[in-house]
Amino acid sequence: MINDVTIYINNTKVDTFGDEGVAINDSIKKYKDPKKIFTQFSAPFTLPSSPTNNILFSHWYNPDISGGFDARKYQAAELRIGGMPFRKGTIVLNNVKMKDKNPELYNVTFIGQGRNLTDLIGEDKLASLSGLDQYNHDYSAANVLTGFVLGLNESGGSMVAGTGAGADVIYPLIYHPPDVGFTLEIDITPSPDTIRDQNSKGVYYHYLKPSIKVLNVIDEIEAKYGITFSSDFLTTSNAAVDDLYLHLHNKAGQLVGGDEYQEKLFDYTANTFSAFAEPTETQTVLLDLDINVDTGTGEYGVQVIDDNTGEIVMNRTASGSSTPTSFNTELSALDRDYNFKVRVFTEGGITQFDITNFTVTERLVDSGGTTDTDTVLATYSNQTLVSTIKITSQIPDIKIMDFLTGIFQTFNLVAYYTSDTEIYVDTLDDFYAASSVEWDLNSYVESDEHLVKKSQLYKIIDFGWKSSGSYLVTRRNEITNIPKGMGYGFNLFQDDGETFVFDGGEYKIELPFEKVLFEQEDASGTYRNILWGLYLDDDETDPKEYKGEPLVFYARYLTLGASDPTIELWNASDAVITNGTVGNGQTHDDYFAPCNQNTEESFMINWDSEIVVVRLSVSSCSVCYNCV
Repeated sequence: MINDVTIYINNTKVDTFGDEGVAINDSIKKYKDPKKIFTQFSAPFTLPSSPTNNILFSHWYNPDISGGFDARKYQAAELRIGGMPFRKGTIVLNNVKMKDKNPELYNVTFIGQGRNLTDLIGEDKLASLSGLDQYNHDYSAANVLTGFVLGLNESGGSMVAGTGAGADVIYPLIYHPPDVGFTLEIDITPSPDTIRDQNSKGVYYHYLKPSIKVLNVIDEIEAKYGITFSSDFLTTSNAAVDDLYLHLHNKAGQLVGGDEYQEKLFDYTANTFSAFAEPTETQTVLLDLDINVDTGTGEYGVQVIDDNTGEIVMNRTASGSSTPTSFNTELSALDRDYNFKVRVFTEGGITQFDITNFTVTERLVDSGGTTDTDTVLATYSNQTLVSTIKITSQIPDIKIMDFLTGIFQTFNLVAYYTSDTEIYVDTLDDFYAASSVEWDLNSYVESDEHLVKKSQLYKIIDFGWKSSGSYLVTRRNEITNIPKGMGYGFNLFQDDGETFVFDGGEYKIELPFEKVLFEQEDASGTYRNILWGLYLDDDETDPKEYKGEPLVFYARYLTLGASDPTIELWNASDAVITNGTVGNGQTHDDYFAPCNQNTEESFMINWDSEIVVVRLSVSSCSVCYNCV
């Protein structure tokens, strides 16, 4: 309760009851759940009727009266304590108590800066973050090899070869084969030792899927909703999150199937097209194009994009047909250059097409009705769609709020608004440690009598992940006598009813992610620098493709030594993939390995002690315990 408070509404100092305080609802518990990150607000309180207040709230009952107080809207407000600024925000007028047809009391609520994050984001899913499509790239054996060895970085609107650790998009050694016959092992028959599957084949590139940096996802959340997460935690300089990736996987099995996204994007051959402007004349730009499908059926889309602004000026859909299909639109022209691009795209539809009679016409109608036109024609023959990894089509099916909640709970983060659009984020420990001020509360505490409550002791404390139905986790749980379907990497304390008898309830945190059991390969009893993950279901006799839950993991950029086996990426024709960017597929020494611990070995994504896969030793560090 704040007593010595001064309130300003729309820069007017309002009159208050001297003995009535303002209670601000604020709690660190709410800071720990992004679904509850909301601005501070007060309990409703009353303001007296006075000449100043009556002028401020004049005509509150009718918003149509000019110059009156519009009770439908939030009004700018500020709270000051002892004359010093305390909180900025808005005031809501809840009701007015009338007496003898005149206002007696104004009931209001103060709301701090910012918006409830849940209201802002709502039920939106990660797939709605269209900005992530800046990381789209052609799906080819060469690109997968580059992503596997160097990673892919966005640069100037294109995806280019990365430089290793910290790449925007990577292809880690997480394998999505059709059955158990494709599980990997070290084959010591060739020289040097080589990774092979059960059929003596190499690592098929189409069984690998991309992963995107978690910080890139958070950047796009900020961009879409106009907010900023400011802190020293969610930054590339923080080892806890810099190596953290979200696996782009939302369907069981390999990446390429009948529904892969394909597109063709090309410039209008005339490049720029300049519209002219005269105050007394009307001008428009007409776009017409015909598409003739050579190969394939099914639905496809056509977009014309003004590349100078990024605006999609025409967006149409049609079905494959050997008969040319016409598309057209008319634009109100502005006095500037236009640079049109055409995109044709599909998911499992056409594969080859021609664009005939792509016509761009500038039409100028003067005040007398005379029409002047300027027409340019372009054609594009024998166009083949290119398979494209569309990030928003591959991203896990998870709500943005659930994703953020998972990240917050994983690292025990707290957050609070510092302005209308800025949210400060930090670990709970650092949040408490940030203040060095000691407050003497003795003069505010009545010590004549007080109530002491017992500590709350829970019967069950359960930190876990989404239950797993993967092959390796299920086999591990069988060996360690853990019930089927139980997650991996959990931490569970349960009152046994004998040694401890607690009367408390249950404290449970279940992350919205799945914990995958990664393996390190060995040969002849010696473990090598090969870490990989396997996505097969838990069928004991005939395991098949596995979908599972969203996966967040650390990507370790490992270098193979002289005693380590080589990794060959193969194409569907059982040929070793080569790529001029990274050299021959047989000779590369670096790759992205999935791991449960970051590169600096300062953080682990688990709830308790766990084996560090990369060095096969038990570490007590986790998101609950420090690694140092």
